[in-house]
Amino acid sequence: MPPKRKDPDKLLEGFAIALSCDDAVPNVTTFKNMVLARGGEFVDEIGDDGVDYVVAREEDLKDKTPTVEKALEIDPKTVFVSFEAFAEMEKTGKFTKTMAKKYVIKPPKEPKAPRKRKADAPAAAAAAAAAAVDEGEEAEEEEDKPPKAVAKKPRRDRKPAPAAAAAAATAPAADDGDDLFDGEGDDGDEVEDAEEEKKKAKKKKKEERKSTAVKVVAKGGGPPVDPKCEKDIRKKYHVYGDQVGFWDCMLNQTNVDGNNNKYYIIQLLEHDDVKSRSYYCWNRWGRVGYDGQNSLKQYHSLEEAKAEFQSKFRDKTRNHWLGSVSQTLQSFSLYSGKYMLLEMDYGNDQEPPAAPAAAAAAAAGGGASPAKKKEPVKSQLEHRVFKLVERICDFKMMNDQMVEIGYDAKKMPLGKLSKSTINMGYKVLTQIESNIKRPTSQTHTLLRDLTSQFYTIIPHDFGFADIRGSTINSLEQVKKKQEMLESLAEIEIAKHVLKEASDIDEHPADIHYRSLKTEIRPLEPSDTMHKLIVSYVKKTHGKTHMMWDLKVQNIFEIARQGEEKRFGKHQNNHNRMLLWHGSRLTNYVGILSQGLRIAPPEAPVSGYMFGKGVYFADMVSKSAQYCYVPSGGRSNVGVMMLAEVALGDCHELCNADYNADRLPAGKLSTKGLGRSYPDPSGFISLPNGVKVPACDAVETNRPDLVLQYNEYIVYSVEQICLRYLLEVEFQHKGYGGW
Repeated sequence: MPPKRKDPDKLLEGFAIALSCDDAVPNVTTFKNMVLARGGEFVDEIGDDGVDYVVAREEDLKDKTPTVEKALEIDPKTVFVSFEAFAEMEKTGKFTKTMAKKYVIKPPKEPKAPRKRKADAPAAAAAAAAAAVDEGEEAEEEEDKPPKAVAKKPRRDRKPAPAAAAAAATAPAADDGDDLFDGEGDDGDEVEDAEEEKKKAKKKKKEERKSTAVKVVAKGGGPPVDPKCEKDIRKKYHVYGDQVGFWDCMLNQTNVDGNNNKYYIIQLLEHDDVKSRSYYCWNRWGRVGYDGQNSLKQYHSLEEAKAEFQSKFRDKTRNHWLGSVSQTLQSFSLYSGKYMLLEMDYGNDQEPPAAPAAAAAAAAGGGASPAKKKEPVKSQLEHRVFKLVERICDFKMMNDQMVEIGYDAKKMPLGKLSKSTINMGYKVLTQIESNIKRPTSQTHTLLRDLTSQFYTIIPHDFGFADIRGSTINSLEQVKKKQEMLESLAEIEIAKHVLKEASDIDEHPADIHYRSLKTEIRPLEPSDTMHKLIVSYVKKTHGKTHMMWDLKVQNIFEIARQGEEKRFGKHQNNHNRMLLWHGSRLTNYVGILSQGLRIAPPEAPVSGYMFGKGVYFADMVSKSAQYCYVPSGGRSNVGVMMLAEVALGDCHELCNADYNADRLPAGKLSTKGLGRSYPDPSGFISLPNGVKVPACDAVETNRPDLVLQYNEYIVYSVEQICLRYLLEVEFQHKGYGGW
């Protein structure tokens, strides 16, 4: 019987793959989409679980790029392969050991360090334990004590192929990369790992790292009592507050050099029966992501309890507590070796509205007698609009996105984000960018200090991994952190817009729809504009974007509240075009309720090829990439938009210019020139004068052009008027083209 060939969509299933740097592959976005299309996991930033493979060049291993250094720190046996391994995979449709062996790159050999005597180990462990103890009268340790003996854990908890144990038992030991690649073997057999050890490791890690998923209850509109406080206290006490604010603070401190990544919680608790004059000072501290240690001290005088709170805050921050977080932050200074005060957003600490099915069930049976049961709430929205609203207002999707971008959702859970905190993160990234671009003899030290400051403001969960190799020291890393902050900002907006949707007498989707402040009307397939947009999709799919086909599911005409009026002064502009813009699902609540926005002044500039502005394309697949719809995800449907954009006279550029937003006199926008673009002779003009480039693409051989496709950038949101939303199915078919 011939060997069974592996499904092309699963060639990389179960594998986590990272890049040593952006230059390791011809195009990062396309490579990432290829990995996802083949069932793999693309890792932007290596965590303490490591990865299976790092795509690299020999010079990357020689120079030890940050990713290479991190990978080797996590696992000295990390496998490095060249990009050609995946190029051959795409040509042959196979990923075999023999093929992969040709592309393994070995790190340069390091000189052997003198062997330590066994007797030295306990002393070293004792020294490390002593170093982990925080200053202070309570000998407050930074982290929970890890188990004394920890078995070597698997790199990641990924699903192994089905028949693991037998193959693992009979497989020879790996030698110089011979057996480094699981998957289709030389004769087509699949090599599979054992699952039992992974299950044990996962269970052990779960026990070590206790979940913080305790329901928190806020009383009187204030912050909730820390869910790790004693249950009886949580039932009878609340966070004390007065006319200035609430006495509650979350502190965070990261020190890359010292491998410190810790938090400190201080709360003043008051008995619900204020006449009892019973107060507690609750403190909890530890490694970020872990329960840590705690102390609870009772007082029968409010003044004494306040004094304890103020003393502890002063000790940990070197700042004075001024009665509330907002008041204190106005004059707060961050000192080396001390904690940062984080601003939490407890504005409406209600749980998000139930999903429609749950809401209906609650309405039908929420404790009332059978005779008084309410009918399930029905939405008044047109069914296609209803589905769209549910799609973009999905709280689980937002939570999943938080995890995907690597943010510590337990420390600052979804809905507790603060705009000022995000802007502070931007400011530090900008300082990091500036030091990378203009290096001096002090740059290395400055980058370590600024990285510590960034992780202090934007908490990251590194587990118990050594974070001393986590310095942000490349523009590539700055860009990734910047993208993370952009996603956090969009989710923060979404939570504020949607948090009021809690009326049981109205369907949550209907309330969410009103919150979007946008009229949404579905276009029928027979509509002339519907046909034109479908044609626009079909004719402007770039030849290099072959990872998926795009199939239009629904088209909606939209009108944002007040946007038409704002656009008024540009409605007669001589060069208006209907252009594409793609974005993650998490961003659409913010886009519809507040419009497309330009990056804040605090953000670094290197993440924007033509300066800080709003970017559009005339090729649908160019914008579709930014929907980030993975193969094998919860859904293969993304949302795209078409906007009427007043371009005026464009400033045409062949190369990147981070200061392109400083337009020459008489220019209204920037156009990055691409080698492939819709033929201008085929543009369609609408009755109002808007041009639609819904036509076949043509090519140019100009050697000075670095872009494959055109990009259009405007630097004022007044030049944008959103016209249409599309639900688009991404039909993944694998990788194609760079």
